[in-house]
Amino acid sequence: MLGWSEDTTRKPGSVVRESKPKNTNTQEPSRLGFSLEHTAAKNAINFNSFNGSILWKKCKSSVAQSGDECCKRSWVFYQSPLDESITIGRVAEILTDETMHIIVIEEFQIAPNRDAFFELPYVYRRQGEESCIIVLSQNILFRQNVQHDCRKSKCEGTGVRARQQERQESNRIIQFIEHKSDDHFLINLYAFHNAHLVRRILPRGLTAPSLFFPDRINQHDKVAEGLRVKLTRRKDEIQRRCTEKRKQQANDGIGGAKRSRAN
Repeated sequence: MLGWSEDTTRKPGSVVRESKPKNTNTQEPSRLGFSLEHTAAKNAINFNSFNGSILWKKCKSSVAQSGDECCKRSWVFYQSPLDESITIGRVAEILTDETMHIIVIEEFQIAPNRDAFFELPYVYRRQGEESCIIVLSQNILFRQNVQHDCRKSKCEGTGVRARQQERQESNRIIQFIEHKSDDHFLINLYAFHNAHLVRRILPRGLTAPSLFFPDRINQHDKVAEGLRVKLTRRKDEIQRRCTEKRKQQANDGIGGAKRSRAN
């Protein structure tokens, strides 16, 4: 129908293949596919659950159940294929064999308590070891904003690189922060995107607002008392100025009357 465009919304679980390099007429091995042992899935804890002889092709992105586009290194909540629990991880690779789409995810553990400084929930690698798991693309729930905890890792702005200008490196050098550790991250609850979804999954103790003052009523009473003293002083000052002004006006009126009679 004129004026209507086709619905191009991608279905949850669908993937986008990596584009073919330009100016290539030969079949590169990367276009033919990879076995799982030649991908990030080689160390997955459920590696043996998949056929090792199948060739998989790398993908650019996948669509979560929420409609979010998830790419490599995106942080996502997913349903574990081992015990069907919901947890968080970072996308390491997206693969497809045309009939099945899988995502290799780096495993992280959600801490039971919030970070004492930022008051945010955080994730960490179990025993500091890297591990990954293979998840079906349709079991990715949504993408989550996660930030590196530079304070705990004591990261510094020691990195230098050339500034990109018109897709080329310029002569200008800029500094950037180099992360010293890849094991500790903060779940950013201050982000608006998927704020309702993350609060449905995380325990209430990790997302509940923390009290700025333990005794709110007592703090309100202190503030109210201070305001009453301040307002009383201001009222007395205004009253004093009004009294002085009336006296000044009265004196000016008497002086003016005397001068008129003298004339």
